[in-house]
Amino acid sequence: MDFVLNSLFDGSWPLGVFVIGTAVIHEITFVCGSLVLAAIDHFDIFPTSKIQKAKYPDGKLLRRCLKQLAFNHFVLEPLGLPFLYYIAKASGVQMTFPLPSWSEVAGHIVICVIVEDALFYWTHRLLHVPFLYRRIHKQHHQFYTPIGMAAEYAHPLEYLLSNSLPFFTGPFLTGCHLLTMWIWLFIRIVESLDGHSGYDFWWVPFRYFPFRPGPALHDFHHSHNVGNYGSFFQFWDWLCGTDKVYKRYVQEMKSVSKVK
Repeated sequence: MDFVLNSLFDGSWPLGVFVIGTAVIHEITFVCGSLVLAAIDHFDIFPTSKIQKAKYPDGKLLRRCLKQLAFNHFVLEPLGLPFLYYIAKASGVQMTFPLPSWSEVAGHIVICVIVEDALFYWTHRLLHVPFLYRRIHKQHHQFYTPIGMAAEYAHPLEYLLSNSLPFFTGPFLTGCHLLTMWIWLFIRIVESLDGHSGYDFWWVPFRYFPFRPGPALHDFHHSHNVGNYGSFFQFWDWLCGTDKVYKRYVQEMKSVSKVK
C-alpha cells in the first residue's frame, strides 16, 4: 500500500495520476456497483425491497443505455479530465505528499456533499424546464423504472451540467487533496447507484442521512416525472415545496392500504 501511495503522490506525473486515477476509480466503482445491482435484479434476491414490483426496463432501452454510457465514459471523460486537471491545479487541489488526515478528509467530504446536493438540486430542476427537458433530460427519464446503471444514462450536456459540475465544484472550492476527491467520487457513485437501484435496502448507510430522500423518492421522480430533485438530502425539496406531490401520493397509498 505504501508503495502505491508513494508512486501516486510523489509528484512525478500529476496530470496522468489525476486523469487515469479518477477514470479508473470511476469505472471500477460504477461497473462493479451496476453488476451487483443487475445480479440482484436477475436473481430476484431482495424482492421485498423492490419499489416497483415486477417491473423492469426492456432490452432495447438497456442497449441504448450501454451505448450512451460508453460514449460518456470513453469519449467525454477522457476529453474532459485533462481540462479539469488544470482547473483543479489552479484551485489548489493537492496532488502530492503529505496526505490529508482523516479528520481533514471527513471535513472536506461533508462540504462536498452539501455543495453537490445544492447544485444538483438546482441543475436538475433546471433540466425539467420544458425546453431543456424535451431536448436533454427526457433521455434520462426513458427509465420509468430506474436501475443502477441508469444513474449515468444521460445526454452529454446533462452529463456535464448536472453530473460533473455539482461533483467537482466541492473539491475545487475546498482545494482538497486528490485522495479526498477520489474517496468523494466513490461515495457519490455509490449514492447515485443506490438512488437509481429501484430498491429501498434497509442496510444501505445513506438511508440514515438526515433529510435523506432515498431511492423511493427518486424512484417516484422517474415513474411520475415530478418533484424530488435532490441527491443526498431532501432539504431543498422541502424548502421549495417540490416534494408535495410525493407526500400526497404517500398519504393516498396509506389510505388505500387502510381501506384494504
